Amino acid sequence: MTTTQTYSIERDLHEAEVMAEALVPYVYENELYGHLDTGSFVSSATMPSLTLGALLMRLQRLNALASHLDSDQQARLQTVTQRNQAVLNEWRVHYEGKLVQEAESRLRQMMFYIEECGEDLRICANTYTPEAMRRTVVEAILKAMREYDIHSDKLKTSVARADSSLRRFVYNTGVFIWPEELKAVYPADEYWWLYNQPKG
Repeated sequence: MTTTQTYSIERDLHEAEVMAEALVPYVYENELYGHLDTGSFVSSATMPSLTLGALLMRLQRLNALASHLDSDQQARLQTVTQRNQAVLNEWRVHYEGKLVQEAESRLRQMMFYIEECGEDLRICANTYTPEAMRRTVVEAILKAMREYDIHSDKLKTSVARADSSLRRFVYNTGVFIWPEELKAVYPADEYWWLYNQPKG
């Protein structure tokens, strides 16, 4: 999902389908941010990069909104879910490694942002939305790691450090920063960064 004021189940599902189809050879290649062929639904300029976290975020979101999917969409979601599981089963070591690598990479990018917040609160406030997305993707990875029984103490430390640092520059507004349709998917107690804004 792009961080706009609208949310489309069909777009989320289409992006998940394209990502799932491209998991092989992506999962065992070195590139972390893969390129996707767009098909006919969106332009290449708006298609997200392929990462496991981006796919998992969409799968988790679509499953949370399953009651809003029609029968065709539910069948397509099941196909994507099965495809992801099949790739995990066949390429587990690569899949696990890529999950941790992506989470660490996104958290490092967040730390660069947090350093900027310490230097310029105005820039911090104006560039927060992509960081909220970044942290949400990391959370999707963490949930998948728990589900798949994948452990990384180093990653836990990195998450705690990033969250602690970010909290210094944001305050709780109680206002959900993403489209209202997603509010039920992301409760405030768990996804606090989606209900916060930088103090600048």
